[in-house]
Amino acid sequence: MKQYIDVLTKAVLAGILIGISGIIYLSAYEGFRILGIIMFGFGLLVILAQGYNLYTGKVGYLIDNKPRYCWDILIMIGGNVIGTTLVALTARLAGLTNIIDVANTLIDHKLSYSWYQILGLSILCGFTMYIAAEGYRRIGNDIARVVIVIFAVTIFLLGRFQHSIADIFYFTLAMRFNGQIILFIVLMLIGNALGAIILNALEKVAKLKDNVCPISYYDEVKKEPKPKIKNQYQEPHNFD
Repeated sequence: MKQYIDVLTKAVLAGILIGISGIIYLSAYEGFRILGIIMFGFGLLVILAQGYNLYTGKVGYLIDNKPRYCWDILIMIGGNVIGTTLVALTARLAGLTNIIDVANTLIDHKLSYSWYQILGLSILCGFTMYIAAEGYRRIGNDIARVVIVIFAVTIFLLGRFQHSIADIFYFTLAMRFNGQIILFIVLMLIGNALGAIILNALEKVAKLKDNVCPISYYDEVKKEPKPKIKNQYQEPHNFD
């Protein structure tokens, strides 16, 4: 139970950061969109650096873990939704009507897509999120880490790829939910997972990850027993 609480807490934190990043992105959308993209990337960098649980950054490792990791993924989705919802409701409470209008514009554009377009754009987002998460994990140079994460975010935002958790924030912020939106959220979750898992699987086939430890929540580190330290000061023997 304690482990699941930890997974949930880190997922809520990731959702909060995505929500805050979404606010900045929407605020800068019309005049300084590039700046908004960079700030969104900063949010993802914090998530990766702090080890928070963002669904799009973790789902690609389903094939590296035991089946019960699926429960972690479901908990992450729930935690991300809680975090983004908290930020969205707070933004509405603060009266940030300007970003709500921008969110409605983005949503109208998303709803103009067909279901298979949403699925395809979500798979592409899954590709970029796996590249960001895996690149951050495997690259040792801090500057290169920042560059790869910012570039991945820039690609998926400029390409209008569909990030399920960010889109859930937009929908909640605008308070727009109907059957089509629910369907699209499900397709986004599936597409993000497919994109990340496909890249991970291809790297495994190409043996590009042979020297990289797989992500696992359940592999426990075996603790070697501490050697017994002999007392240097032995009590004197009693010869009586």
